[in-house]
Amino acid sequence: MEFSSTLKQLRKQKGISQETLAEFLGISTQAVSKWECELSYPDIELLPILAKYFEVSIDFLLTGSTSDIRLPNPNGSFHDDTLYILMCKGNQIITKNNYDANIKIALKAEDTISGPIEIWGSADIDGNISGDLKAGGNVNCGGVDGNVEADGNVNCGEVDGNVEAGGDVNCGGVDGGVHAGGDVRCGGVDGNVKAGGDVNCRDVKGDITCGGSVQYCE
Repeated sequence: MEFSSTLKQLRKQKGISQETLAEFLGISTQAVSKWECELSYPDIELLPILAKYFEVSIDFLLTGSTSDIRLPNPNGSFHDDTLYILMCKGNQIITKNNYDANIKIALKAEDTISGPIEIWGSADIDGNISGDLKAGGNVNCGGVDGNVEADGNVNCGEVDGNVEAGGDVNCGGVDGGVHAGGDVRCGGVDGNVKAGGDVNCRDVKGDITCGGSVQYCE
């Protein structure tokens, strides 16, 4: 479910009209109507206001994913500690289902980036990450103190958790397991390795299942 349908559903669940929502936001009723008819999208600065008003996360507001609902705390607000890395066209966010995976978002960090991190697209991150990392496309980064999940390829340093990728995985040591749709090339892996292609690792303590060959590198 996209933003327009999600917004309309949330508005009806709250029992308010387009006019009431427009008055709350300080915009015209026509603007709200255009959002719900997929004729336009709200400005970026309105997204957190809408999310707080309907007591959901920004992710849920844009995608309708039920797994991302945030329950309000006693004072009526919610907290989403996820750092979202995404693309914009003008002043509008390109949603997680409409990005171009071939376009990479470049991010340079002077220090470790605290997660969890969710990338709506592909990204080149010059730095380490403390927390889980999730990407809709390909991701290149330093070490990750958490789990890594990507729909595309993963190219990173040491990983303290599990790695799951729709494409290839090329990384340092992995404290957990590795599951890839393509090839896997890693240092030591403490868990199991499952790959759709070849596996080339220094050492694997768990089981190996793959669609190609298995090689152990020095």
